[in-house]
Amino acid sequence: MLLARHTLSRACICAAKRTGARHLPRIVSLAPSRHVSTSDLRSGWQGGQRVLRGVVMAAAVSGATATSALAAKWDDASFKKLESSPIVVVSIPACPYCKRAKEALTQAGYQYVDLDASVDTELRQAVRDVTGIRTVPQIFVGGASIGGSDALAEQLASDTFKATVSSAAGKPALPTSLLNTTREAWQRASAAAAAAAADAEASGGSQEEQAAVAALAQAVGAEPSQGGVARSDSRVGPRTLKTFTGQALLDWLAAHPSSHASVSTEAQAAADALLRNNHVTPAAASYPYTPVPLGVAGVTAAKQQLPSVSRTASYTLVSETPAPVKGMELNTKFWWSGSARPATQVASELRGLILALYDKYLAPDGRKVAYSAMKADPLFQQYTAASAELQRVDLTPLSRDELFALFVNLYNAVIIHALCVLGPPSAASRGAFFSKDAAYNIGGRKYTADDMENGVLRGNKAAASNLLCLVGLHGWAKGVWDVGDPRCAKVVTPLDARLHFALVCGAKSCPPIKLYTPDNLEEGLAAAGEAFCAGEVVVDRASHSVALSKIFQWYAPDFGRDDKERLRYISQFLQGQAKSDLEAMLASGKAIKVTYRTYDWGLNE
Repeated sequence: MLLARHTLSRACICAAKRTGARHLPRIVSLAPSRHVSTSDLRSGWQGGQRVLRGVVMAAAVSGATATSALAAKWDDASFKKLESSPIVVVSIPACPYCKRAKEALTQAGYQYVDLDASVDTELRQAVRDVTGIRTVPQIFVGGASIGGSDALAEQLASDTFKATVSSAAGKPALPTSLLNTTREAWQRASAAAAAAAADAEASGGSQEEQAAVAALAQAVGAEPSQGGVARSDSRVGPRTLKTFTGQALLDWLAAHPSSHASVSTEAQAAADALLRNNHVTPAAASYPYTPVPLGVAGVTAAKQQLPSVSRTASYTLVSETPAPVKGMELNTKFWWSGSARPATQVASELRGLILALYDKYLAPDGRKVAYSAMKADPLFQQYTAASAELQRVDLTPLSRDELFALFVNLYNAVIIHALCVLGPPSAASRGAFFSKDAAYNIGGRKYTADDMENGVLRGNKAAASNLLCLVGLHGWAKGVWDVGDPRCAKVVTPLDARLHFALVCGAKSCPPIKLYTPDNLEEGLAAAGEAFCAGEVVVDRASHSVALSKIFQWYAPDFGRDDKERLRYISQFLQGQAKSDLEAMLASGKAIKVTYRTYDWGLNE
């Protein structure tokens, strides 16, 4: 699936089963292993608190045929399987073509070892050194790669693959250099997992405190007839909430001193603990706190003050808040009242979880995603609660690369989130989906998908739907945000056109990074460019023409001033015959005919 841009609004969660081409999901960045359990993703917080922690690596048996070769805990027996396996698939989580290749092998009766390349930079580089290709999947037999998903399908259909496997009998699938790098990556993963376990153990004290507050919340939240705080139904914005005043909460705590003795003997302190640990939340229709100040990197923002329960304000229990309704930011089931961790850490953990969910509900053939089933998964509900932390993150300290990685990750996460919660938009509502409905509250401000893309990632440029852009007058079109909008203080400049490849990954393969960080940004963007152009650029030297994705038309100025400059830009991402043909056509000086391919806006559900 390609979560591409609407013809007029730039992004379209539906795109596209375009005739003659293959499309991949619009999700980006370094991800946890596909074999991941919910316990690996929980941090022990309850209610509306943090429910994620970073996943370094995980390993498990996938059915009877595939074993993950990278593990959070060293297992020499598993590595021996990797060494002796006749077939190894180098893949990443949430990659449709990786899934398709593995399903094809399974259906054909072949056993293989699945090597997750998403989690280690040196391993990805080693695969590239051997194959000359950045993208996945890569299928190895007898010490060499036979290619990706399409190559495998062709060889299976012609029985060439059977002959290749037969001739490689007794030989390891991976070359020695790649086996050695894999062993080193495995050891790094084991060390990282041990460090993570030690950190979790060291945080035991804080977990005990959180458990005490959770127990207090349970007592407060009991039915009033069973001794809980009295609450009444109140219409708050578009939702009906069960509310109580701060005074009612303080009175209840004063009347039940034993309930909060392990938290604080003071009623006000106990009430504040409930608020700051996100068990109690303001009953407010809009963000109830002062937005986090925005400024340039290196300038310290004003320190946020943690809120306190007000006697006159209304509150509700997080455990009783209904899901956000259409028109609300998707991460505002409740208002986050505690402190927030660094923005990049929060976004990376959220992105890792949404990728794990996406991979779980991606069909074996990689063609469909069960969004309805994903929405019903308890882990998705935890994701929704955890995403509320974005409301309090501070963007000011972020460098350009950190900001770039953050908003690519968040854009791709909010699109999947919106598809699960809101469902696919109709053709008439696609524009509103991106400009209004698919949105997060970040630092106390609303960011729609369009805001993330055109405001932050494109440096406050006009959207493709702008009428002046539609007639080619891009330079006359104003940005999506007005002058003076505080969000203008944190945008990505200069513009890097590769962002379009990061938001839409294309055709015959998948970039090996789906969760961007400042450290892997350059590698990831280069790989995304190669993956996208491999399927979205068709060079025909005989007719002296090039067929391009609509993305290159909608965002033409991002790629160059004219067709020739844009084609030069594109050529750096091509490989093999397509690259040499385009370079020869450009060198000839003859005008190249450029056409743009038609989209079929269908959803892969």
